[in-house]
Amino acid sequence: MLLAGVYTKEKPTMPIRIAWAVLSVVFASGAIATPAALVSNGAIADNVSVSLHDTINHRKVGAQTTALPGDTMVVNHSAGLLDIAFKDSWSSQLLFSLPTAFIPQAQTSLELTVNPVSMDKAAFGVSLNCAGHCNRTLRLREWAMAHIGQGWQTLRIPLTCLQGARSANHPGEEVNEPANLSLQAPVQVGLQLGGEGQLQLKSVKFTHQPATLNCVEDRQLATTPAPLNEYWSASWWIQRHEQKLAEAHRHKVDWVMLGDSITQGWESQGKQVWQQHFGKINTLNLGFGGDRTENLLWRLEHGELDAVKPKLITIMIGTNNTGHRQDSPQAIVEGVNRIISLVKDKQPAATIVLYAIFPRGADDQDELRQNNQHTNQQLAALAEKFGIRFIDINNAFVSANGTLSTDIMPDLLHPNAAGYQIWADSLKTLAAQYITEQQG
Repeated sequence: MLLAGVYTKEKPTMPIRIAWAVLSVVFASGAIATPAALVSNGAIADNVSVSLHDTINHRKVGAQTTALPGDTMVVNHSAGLLDIAFKDSWSSQLLFSLPTAFIPQAQTSLELTVNPVSMDKAAFGVSLNCAGHCNRTLRLREWAMAHIGQGWQTLRIPLTCLQGARSANHPGEEVNEPANLSLQAPVQVGLQLGGEGQLQLKSVKFTHQPATLNCVEDRQLATTPAPLNEYWSASWWIQRHEQKLAEAHRHKVDWVMLGDSITQGWESQGKQVWQQHFGKINTLNLGFGGDRTENLLWRLEHGELDAVKPKLITIMIGTNNTGHRQDSPQAIVEGVNRIISLVKDKQPAATIVLYAIFPRGADDQDELRQNNQHTNQQLAALAEKFGIRFIDINNAFVSANGTLSTDIMPDLLHPNAAGYQIWADSLKTLAAQYITEQQG
């Protein structure tokens, strides 16, 4: 799976979580080898339809100005370019959709002529979505930031960077022949934007010219320590890391919790439940919202476990690898493997417990939940390899038919107090066995 871009003349980019803005193109029926230019010198091809979406609204881009309600995204179609301005944009889409099959020749690239006018507070990505089996996003935030103020740039992305690597029949399994680029209809080419910024677009086309960007596989991303570098995390992530380092030095710690926003949520949505059951236990909550496996690895390599000697360490991580990048289960498991190895090296006397990634999405048909489920199967084997406990409480969150209630996870991802109570019922057993009994 190929999930992040490296511009050939720049240092590797950092992948990011994106608020979607996707640009979609519609072609006449019939399979094609290489489509004509979708946009050329700002002019949209006659057989191309451009539309702007968010989770509620839909607008077809016209000859002049098109905007979503509240001007969260505005597209000005003027002579020579498309000017795209956005603000407070978390999930808006400017879609280019092809209803025909696309059979590209070898070494085909997607070429964009783009001017990143103002992108320091923005997300930027490119996607090629098609018929369920090749939904991928190439995160390009740092590429855009590196080219702010440099005018028009020609960006050529190999289609192999955008080709999906998950089978429609077997979600979560890798395709063994990623070079097979026969894309079934509908195919969508997308620019993805979020946060606040401005981007200008002059042309979009497929080409056989040499690519200007290479790709990084999800396995490498998931296992290479890196700070979380999102436009929405820049103001607090490092600060929280430094605060947790100081907290670890100030207090005796019996229990460390490693994770993402679901773990961090014990400090907010789950705070009352925590105080009721575990308020007397010296705990260091090392959950950071938005973290993927590589971000937790970075924090561990930068001292978050160095000043403590806990009796119990619980770990749950990986749902953001799925949600942000649709990492393969194999990639996520390799990231968790590195985490457990590092934790065992730093805390050989601690009891380590790995939790299955919690369910997400409305039901078992949700692709992201399926990816997590496949990951959990492999995490169980990983825990056995390390000789640590693996706990899966996911059935406690869902109904008999697999439905996840908004009464437990209002956004179908993050628990509320009722959801944290379910987790607490499991954690109480661990606390009694590994902390309070030893204290007694």
